[in-house]
Amino acid sequence: YASAVCVCILCAAAAVTACKKEPTPQPQPAEYFFAFLQEEIALTEGESRAVGYVLYQGDDPVENADIAWQSEDSGIATVAGNVLTAVAAGETYVTARFAEQTQRAKVTVTARPAVSYVVRLTESERYLYPEERATLTATVTADGAATEINPTFTSSDENVVTVSATGALTPVGLGTAVVTAAYGGSSAVCTVHVENRAVVAVSIAAAKLAVGDTKALDVSVTEDGGVGDVTAVRYESRDATVVAIEGGRLVGKSAGKTVVDVKYGSAEADVTVEVFDYAIRTPAEFMAINDDLTASYYLENDVDMAGVNYITPAHWNNSQNGKVGFAGRLDGNGKTIRNLDLSYTGKYSNSNALIGLIVQSGVVENLNVQVGGRGIANSGGICNVNYGTIRNCCVTVGTVQSTDNASYAFGGIANQNQRTGLIENCIVDFSEATVSGNIAGLVGRTYNGARYRNCFCVTGTRTGIEPIFNRNNTTPDLSTVYTVTDAAAIYEYDLRTFDGWTLDYTNKTLPTIKQI
Repeated sequence: YASAVCVCILCAAAAVTACKKEPTPQPQPAEYFFAFLQEEIALTEGESRAVGYVLYQGDDPVENADIAWQSEDSGIATVAGNVLTAVAAGETYVTARFAEQTQRAKVTVTARPAVSYVVRLTESERYLYPEERATLTATVTADGAATEINPTFTSSDENVVTVSATGALTPVGLGTAVVTAAYGGSSAVCTVHVENRAVVAVSIAAAKLAVGDTKALDVSVTEDGGVGDVTAVRYESRDATVVAIEGGRLVGKSAGKTVVDVKYGSAEADVTVEVFDYAIRTPAEFMAINDDLTASYYLENDVDMAGVNYITPAHWNNSQNGKVGFAGRLDGNGKTIRNLDLSYTGKYSNSNALIGLIVQSGVVENLNVQVGGRGIANSGGICNVNYGTIRNCCVTVGTVQSTDNASYAFGGIANQNQRTGLIENCIVDFSEATVSGNIAGLVGRTYNGARYRNCFCVTGTRTGIEPIFNRNNTTPDLSTVYTVTDAAAIYEYDLRTFDGWTLDYTNKTLPTIKQI
């Protein structure tokens, strides 16, 4: 019986053991993957940049992970979160720890390039009277970009002028001081002169000289009602290739025209200066025009041809032989060629004139001529044949005996005015003349295209002198060409174009060409 009980107990235990289940194992968390996107990071001082990284748990990105960031040298770069900020040039490392993983990257910081500041003032020189006030305007650029930076202003002599932080100038005493505006290693200066009121005057408004010649200007200075120091006058040429200033004198450098500024402090006058290739002072110099028919000339003084066997420059005979006529410029400067005798036949038997042929580019202007001649043919007071321009000239006719045939005549200005010729603002005075033969007030023979503007023929008591002797089957416009008996009658006409002449409306004498 006892054995049976034991067997039952063992069988029951086995049954219980057979019914018990084993526990199910739990899945392990996926591993993390943490890595920087770059092993080295380059920054410039002051620059901030986020450190790129990836963080996954298995295949899933981890958001808002608690990563511990650290810079190994915060004096070179600091880190907040994953944002690096460069502090100073050098090298350090940034580390990041998450879970059991650590990432490390080298950080190289380079110095910031120096900013290039440029200070500018709107003026480099300023004149002030003692009671006057002014403000200098300065600008500051940084690497070429505009800024709102105000530079620091200083005065080299505060006994002359003081300057405020905003550039306001206050004169203190007479003299000169340099005001400097500076910032960031750049500066600009303005020379400030504190002066009395003054006036500088030049006796002439215009001057003429030849290449290589010099001329002094007559200058005066009045300062606060008294006489100023003329030695302090400054001369400045606007074109030194035409006129230079040497020792206070004008020096002609090349043919042309410019302006010379005459300055005393802030007071200023100017003179228009014209330079010619040659100056004419003598009969020989005038006849030397033939040596250079393309040059510019001016009369420096009256030239008396009395007793001179005059040889016509650019004579028509030479032109017929293939030589060109006068293609330059002759400025009479209001001076006079006196006693021009066209009777000389030693070289040319006819076609004598002051100038033989004037081609289209040639100009004769501002000239007085006293002319006469016996037994002359194809002659004129200014030229034989004109294709160019004759303006502002006055011809006084003396004794003229013309032998021209029926087609030609002595002309007060020209024997012939060709198709491109222009004669304007000229006066021919026959009032004291003794004439015979074919005589014309202006031109002996005209051609199609020739032009005439604002001219006068003063005939005195003579009759039959017409502006043009042979119109050559043309119809020139002579609407502003007038024949008058005396100088007073000239003033009855519109003389606005005679601005190069001196007009006397009171005494009504013959107008005269202005001189410089």
